[in-house]
Amino acid sequence: GDRVSHYSRREYAALGAMGVTQNVGELEDTCALARAMRGCDAVAHVAARAGVWGTLGDFWRPNVLGTRAVLAACRQAGVTSLVVTSSPSVVFHPGGHEGADESEPYPDRHGSLYSRTKAIAEREALEANGNDLAVTALRPHLVWGPGDPHLLPRLYSRARAGRLVRLGSGGLVDTTCVANAAHAHVLALDALAPGAPCASKAYFIANGEPLPLWDLIDRLLAAEGLPPVRRTAPVAVAKAIATMAECVWGC
Repeated sequence: GDRVSHYSRREYAALGAMGVTQNVGELEDTCALARAMRGCDAVAHVAARAGVWGTLGDFWRPNVLGTRAVLAACRQAGVTSLVVTSSPSVVFHPGGHEGADESEPYPDRHGSLYSRTKAIAEREALEANGNDLAVTALRPHLVWGPGDPHLLPRLYSRARAGRLVRLGSGGLVDTTCVANAAHAHVLALDALAPGAPCASKAYFIANGEPLPLWDLIDRLLAAEGLPPVRRTAPVAVAKAIATMAECVWGC
């Protein structure tokens, strides 16, 4: 029942077929964002640069500057509700997070430029919450499902190439089916308004079905008709090889 407007760097035929109004532009273009938001009651900001490799600038521009542009555009366009797609990695620190909740503090140091810039963006977005613009952040963990361009294609390509190796026993891991991630965003958009209980808060999102890591991977492989991972390697050897590889690629 909602009228939907979409803003991205290109148009998508599937969205056009659903009657979605499409706007093309760069994420840091506040004026273009504000024009696209005109007449909107609520905005879901789901754009970001994810990944491990890259410079600080590669992540800073879309993740931090992009979020600042979205916040400014919301104010210019008179939007009253903003749902920001964040990441659980903004609070990750060495060690497990089993049973952790949203009281988990931001760490002093982040394990990647992605998590560092996403943490800055999340904090600034939540601090922008106020009487005119309500903001909440969602932290879906490891989103997968139909149309996934990242997690599953990489997993399947490495499995077909015989490049997957079990390292250790693997801890419990929870993931998020894309349908559940989308549903969480719709619920947040419906619940969010200035003064709402969820305003200024962040929420972890997952399927609520934590599984041992290698059981999870084997299930995802089985869904694609691929065999389970049988090869194993000592964790210490894998860490040594990974350290050398990162040193070589970083030079």
